Amino acid sequence: MKKISIIIVTYNSLDLIQDCIDSIFNFSDVLQEQIEIIVVDNSDDVASFALFELIKKRYSDSVLLLKNKTNLGYGHGNNLGINASTGTIVCVMNPDVRFTEPLLKDVFQKFESNQKLGLLGYKQMGGKNLSFYLKPENQWSIFSSGIVKLFNRINFFNSNNFYLSGAFVFLDKSKFSLIGKFDENIFLHYEEPDIANRFLKKGYDIYFSRQKKYQHLIGERKTVSDFTIKVQSQSLKYYLEKFNIDKRGFCNQKKIEYQLKISIARLIKDHERVANFENELKNILEILKD
Repeated sequence: MKKISIIIVTYNSLDLIQDCIDSIFNFSDVLQEQIEIIVVDNSDDVASFALFELIKKRYSDSVLLLKNKTNLGYGHGNNLGINASTGTIVCVMNPDVRFTEPLLKDVFQKFESNQKLGLLGYKQMGGKNLSFYLKPENQWSIFSSGIVKLFNRINFFNSNNFYLSGAFVFLDKSKFSLIGKFDENIFLHYEEPDIANRFLKKGYDIYFSRQKKYQHLIGERKTVSDFTIKVQSQSLKYYLEKFNIDKRGFCNQKKIEYQLKISIARLIKDHERVANFENELKNILEILKD
């Protein structure tokens, strides 16, 4: 019997995990034995204990629990879950994602009808309703953000130019293993375009379906911590170097884009956006530091 293994990597996610898992069971349209849920926790021991106690009490043995001894990043946590999974299809699901309608039968059908399909994503509601983004190597215009919003609105996805949001995706496990699974050199951020490029290089398909939707409980961040800026810049720098993308040219283009955004935000006295754009510019400039 074919099975979907749903991997949920958590980090201080006690307030999110119950609704997340409940939504899987509430909207499942396949047999329960066709679903395998694996929670991999990257939190410290105290937070992990509380999380696991809640899950055990509510779901008993219906959820496999894995404690990561050391937090080595989002990709490492997912690989740990994938290595323990038994499904032919793997779902990578953030704890702040919610099923809002049945879609697992559709997942099976799409993978069965296309033997080249490696990666599948659906329509995201939340986070400005952005289901996919421009790959860094294609962000050569100051209008990149507008292009992403427009193409998401009209549901125009091209896997050569865009990558799917990694909050909720389905992968053919055997194909994903062949391309090396998550690159654990990336602690957090930019895993999605890295995976997309490797799938395409092997000749596999990436498909976006607008017919089914899910909810992502994400809002616009008011502030960005120095740690987040450092991790983002390290991941982006690694990605640019890995795929031989002109690092200086990319950064110079993004610098112009953010300077323009900061000027406009100051003009309309939107101080929160000024702070956000300045943090994002700081992230870009960090890449050029050796």
